[in-house]
Amino acid sequence: EYLHLAKCYPPPVSYVRGHLFRLWHHVLQKSEYHYFREKMGSAKTTEKLELVSAELKSLVLSSLSEEELTMDYSIDSLPFWRCQPYIRPGPSKRPSLNSDELEIRAKRQKRKEEKCRRKLQSVGHIGKPHWVACLICRSHPKGLKCVNNLCKNCCKRKCNEMILDCPGHKFLFRRKAISLYGSLDAIPSHKQ
Repeated sequence: EYLHLAKCYPPPVSYVRGHLFRLWHHVLQKSEYHYFREKMGSAKTTEKLELVSAELKSLVLSSLSEEELTMDYSIDSLPFWRCQPYIRPGPSKRPSLNSDELEIRAKRQKRKEEKCRRKLQSVGHIGKPHWVACLICRSHPKGLKCVNNLCKNCCKRKCNEMILDCPGHKFLFRRKAISLYGSLDAIPSHKQ
């Protein structure tokens, strides 16, 4: 039924494969059907998955008697060949860990935290800004080589108004004014 729906509304093959592994979970746990895991895992199309599923179904049904097929079972004691829910054990049913296993888990967790901490340090997310703000506008980063410690826009405005040079941003207002007028004293008053 599931494969029929997968043909009508085709999802990616990986989705179908994952769902079939879940549907056949209890059958594939048996050692005599274990090699079907490999077949299902290597199938690249829905048609191949359908063939593997049909082969597995016929093999399982051939090994069962007529009486087993017609018996009624309760939900707690379904046989392996029936599609059934996978129920995870609750906290009371989980096996307790011995001290060695606890130590191994603690080491793994510590390594994981250390790796995460190093990754954050390398990226620079330790709570400090990764650039210094412009002294005037405070919204753009200052130029790394700017002699005025300003962003490009603010530095251009300041250098133009005060006839300064900024080699970091390559603004040469002072040099151009000297070459144009001969000296800073000869600059017309409206420029100053």
